[in-house]
Amino acid sequence: MSPLKTFFNPWLTLMGSFTESFSAPPLERASDAFASWTQFTILRCKEDLELGRRLALCRTPVEVQRAYIDFWKTGFEQYGEYYAHLMQDAQPLPRPKEQPNVHERQRHRAAA
Repeated sequence: MSPLKTFFNPWLTLMGSFTESFSAPPLERASDAFASWTQFTILRCKEDLELGRRLALCRTPVEVQRAYIDFWKTGFEQYGEYYAHLMQDAQPLPRPKEQPNVHERQRHRAAA
């Protein structure tokens, strides 16, 4: 890591060894999961906004009841599908690489 980077951002120095212990695939999976969650949240927000429009168009109590039933039924189906998809894609994260402690590093450097 360049001295210029660590001068302007000391967190890079502190977090460097921590972030080096993680490999790219778990981070990519986390990113994909976040993107999927964001898309699902947007879909559900659209459904929530659509409910208000549907309720405004209702003329009888039966239509209001039907609008709410359809809303909740769709919500349960979408949440069920999303979480089934999420569990299907779920894989255990690999353990971070073991980092030798400071004394072991010093011994390795002295031996080299």
